Amino acid sequence: MENPMTNEDTDSPSQQTDAQSSRRRFLRTTALGGILGLAGCLSTDSGTEEDAPTATMGAIEQVEFAGEHLVLTATEAFSGTELHVVDPTETVWAKTRTEHTTGKARIQLLDVDGYDDDNHYTPGQFRFVFEPRAEEPHTELVDLAPDVSILEVRQRDSGAPGSAGQIAVKMTNRGTAPTWISDIKYEGAPHYSANGDFSDSDFPFLSDLEKPTEAIIPPNTVREYVAQNFPLRFTDRAHDQCSQIQFTMGISVKTPIEHSPENRINVKTGGEPIVSSSLDRYVCSDVDLELIGMSDQ
Repeated sequence: MENPMTNEDTDSPSQQTDAQSSRRRFLRTTALGGILGLAGCLSTDSGTEEDAPTATMGAIEQVEFAGEHLVLTATEAFSGTELHVVDPTETVWAKTRTEHTTGKARIQLLDVDGYDDDNHYTPGQFRFVFEPRAEEPHTELVDLAPDVSILEVRQRDSGAPGSAGQIAVKMTNRGTAPTWISDIKYEGAPHYSANGDFSDSDFPFLSDLEKPTEAIIPPNTVREYVAQNFPLRFTDRAHDQCSQIQFTMGISVKTPIEHSPENRINVKTGGEPIVSSSLDRYVCSDVDLELIGMSDQ
């Protein structure tokens, strides 16, 4: 079984492919001399990338993502091989072993509900260093970086309880690795709760999540997210805001590693006011939203 304190492999084959969940814990509890020496040898400070150990055959057959993990499949020649994963900062992110039968190894990249500094990998070029027995190490490079952008916005259907005045935001990740959406904020929204700065927390403040990992957006996917705020709730019943009023407001998205550039939304209200809370807040039955990139303004 795997030792929960060191996260190193022991005698259970089913546990040999589980990479460490905490880089900090690994660096604190592992004998670092040889491993960090290996990372240092691969550093660009000691030579060019061509100087790194190479082999005539490829070691990685496939890279996939499953929730918080990267799932690597090694070629047959590198099945059952010790594997070190070195991140762009030249830190050993994980130490694991590919399975003998399937060649698979699971490396945790994300810890959505974690509070450590290492809850998200550092985007950039990772080095996967395979160490076959009695052979020279073989290194392969993999770029891991998300690229999240907003595609579309719409007023959320008011059929869901307590959802009146929320905005559904459709996003895509055009990058090469997953991340998660922490929060969505607005500037100039009718309801004050939607405006303001992001908090320091990376925990996802999103509606309708059964578990935090549902906030993850894998690469090459499109998903829709709703923040826990109500930008389209109006507060002043003395002035009808549902009579073809038009205005703009800003929208920004936070992930654990960046805030997206602010986009603007054109808002055109119509229809009838519908009371949405006991505080006499109301929403408009017909709202058109149009996303405008900064270059379109």
